[in-house]
Amino acid sequence: MIEPQVTGNASKVSVELEKKSVDAMADSSDVDLTVKTDTASVTLPDDSLAALAAGTGSSVAVSVKARADGAVDIEVAIDGKAVDSLPGGIKVELPKASGGNVLVIVGADGFETIVKKSIVENGHAYALLDGSCTVKAVDNIITFADVTSTDWYSDAVDFAGSHELFKGVGENNFAPNTAMTRGMFATVLWRFESGEPVDTKSAFADVAEGDWYAEGVAWASEHKIINGYNQNTFAPADNVTREQLATMLYRYAVDIGLDVSAGGSLKKFSDSGSVSSYAKEALEWAVGAGLIKGNTDNTINPAGGAKRAEVATIFMRFCEMITK
Repeated sequence: MIEPQVTGNASKVSVELEKKSVDAMADSSDVDLTVKTDTASVTLPDDSLAALAAGTGSSVAVSVKARADGAVDIEVAIDGKAVDSLPGGIKVELPKASGGNVLVIVGADGFETIVKKSIVENGHAYALLDGSCTVKAVDNIITFADVTSTDWYSDAVDFAGSHELFKGVGENNFAPNTAMTRGMFATVLWRFESGEPVDTKSAFADVAEGDWYAEGVAWASEHKIINGYNQNTFAPADNVTREQLATMLYRYAVDIGLDVSAGGSLKKFSDSGSVSSYAKEALEWAVGAGLIKGNTDNTINPAGGAKRAEVATIFMRFCEMITK
């Protein structure tokens, strides 16, 4: 960790390293570089360091600048040129992110884009960013008539709403106890990754280009996150099972380059023998990562369905895992 010693109230702090130092860190296994300032801490994971080391240039600089409006400029630059995207991304912690419940990227034109991979809690914000950008915390709270602050899932619903992963089901309701379908889950996963428009032509005969879940299914299929029941059938209206959602989330984690080697044991669950062979590794990972917990009767219930509130909770836990 590099923690610059700053005298006075500096609005911008920059740390410059010779590229050969970055090359040395990249050659070491499992080494991250963190630059910590009062305004923000910026961490370059090993994948990002490797990408910087593979590039040309003589120096790498990490800069943090606090703006008067509360926004923060985060910049990783090679020879003074900002890097907009790094394979491993950059992790950012903002210790003074009060006044909001989600981070946004502020474009040069002032347009704000929600950072889906961000958590704001207790005045701190954590995010996984693609690269250099300007961020700030904003209030994007969405209230639902059927969710109260005393409900066990209220924080997760707030997260899902403010990050615009879930939409209501009409009459300002979230429907927390409604079962999540396969089409819904693929769509939420697509929104979490980017939500950017994709070609909706599907490999599945039961998913039409005009269906509301077509983009999510097409994106998930392209990234090999989902498989149909057979070559032509995805069954988007079927309720997603716990082992199916664990498998999709596991494949997504692999797709974005997360380490999924650590797994938990399913032996503590009395019904572990009923876990499908294709889902065993994914469920072990999800349990070990704390994303999926067993039922109160000591079962994992792999073939059981998942309610919208439960899935919102899983996504909140997943986001916390990858950003902190």
